[in-house]
Amino acid sequence: MNNDSKDMPSASTKAQRGSAYCAADNPFLGSRGLVGGSGEKRKHRHNNPYEHPLLLRPYDVPEHITAARQLFANGPIEVEIGFGRSHFFRDRVLQAPETQFLGFEIKLEWVRRVAKFLAREDRMDCRVVLDDARPLLLQLLPEESVRVFYVFFPDPWWKKRHHKRRIMTQEMLDVMYRLLEPGGAIELRTDVRDYFARVDELFQNDARYERIEPGIDQNGQALPLTHREKKCRETGIDTYSLRARKASQS
Repeated sequence: MNNDSKDMPSASTKAQRGSAYCAADNPFLGSRGLVGGSGEKRKHRHNNPYEHPLLLRPYDVPEHITAARQLFANGPIEVEIGFGRSHFFRDRVLQAPETQFLGFEIKLEWVRRVAKFLAREDRMDCRVVLDDARPLLLQLLPEESVRVFYVFFPDPWWKKRHHKRRIMTQEMLDVMYRLLEPGGAIELRTDVRDYFARVDELFQNDARYERIEPGIDQNGQALPLTHREKKCRETGIDTYSLRARKASQS
């Protein structure tokens, strides 16, 4: 991965790009296909919202949006969407202490676990969000600030009428492209071959991305395994992975 500093936007440039967020450019602001519906619907579902210093609550506390863009202005940032039981997330935080992390998850129990873990490790430069990532990514992160997006074992939403809920779509690739730094990457893992084939096709048809070896970070370290991946290995279930890098613009 190209980490040449001359290609990296400065912290001030990132902050400026983050502050220039325009709602009209966000394809996920509506409730169609979002887990739990729109942000307003999700906000009213929580009678006693969980509070923690490392939890971002952008629908309840709009100031968290500005605070997040300021916090993540310097980077590098890695983002996991749907960290689940957080085996990968927690191991990766320990593996890369120089990196900031932002994690999204829709299950309260797992968000609590990660927030407490980050606090114990004194990782005050990291944050978690209890919500669907899609409408929030462009709001919380400066453009060209993310080193890697991780999407591991997402729900394949088998039924055709539920396909709109799938996390990996062309719209998502567009959003991620805007947020990835030069040479930044997206890594996907799944145990559903058909789902992998659909995502693989998306990347093959998008010249803005180029495939690179998965499972290895920018320093050549092997990336941690997820909880699901460990179970698949124990039971002999095949898994599929890809890593696609933001291609250099000619």
